[in-house]
Amino acid sequence: MDAALLESKMNIGDDVVKISDVPPLALLDLVGKIMTAKKLHPERLRELYPRYCSVLKQIRQEKNLSIEELFALSGSSSDFLQAAESLEVEMTDDNLKTLHDVYGELATGEDHPGDFKRLANERLASESICSRSAIKASAVSPCGDDSPQSTTLPFSS
Repeated sequence: MDAALLESKMNIGDDVVKISDVPPLALLDLVGKIMTAKKLHPERLRELYPRYCSVLKQIRQEKNLSIEELFALSGSSSDFLQAAESLEVEMTDDNLKTLHDVYGELATGEDHPGDFKRLANERLASESICSRSAIKASAVSPCGDDSPQSTTLPFSS
């Protein structure tokens, strides 16, 4: 075999992807580390939680979404999402699961760039119209039963 060809096959160092460079992988990696640390090394959680929250924020920002737009997509309160990104929420197992569901889907679930942004803006606009109409309307909701006030993840089952 030609030495140059052999060298090119063996030199794949440039093809290595760091987990921290790929937010969905970083999110999964950190969830695993957090679960392990909770059981074996609780002192490491002080290091892991800030990294986890930083990845959450990075994922949202890469999709060019505001906290309010993420709220419209997920149904999780904007205060909770903001607190999570700012490391001001208690990281219970339930909170970690909720955050992983929201941000994990955000990181991997978009078929076409901009879909989540468009959907969030549609929901926010619809919610604004419904709340203005509800003020003027009688007891019957102008938005019907599927009012966006009770939104859930657009991608949840």
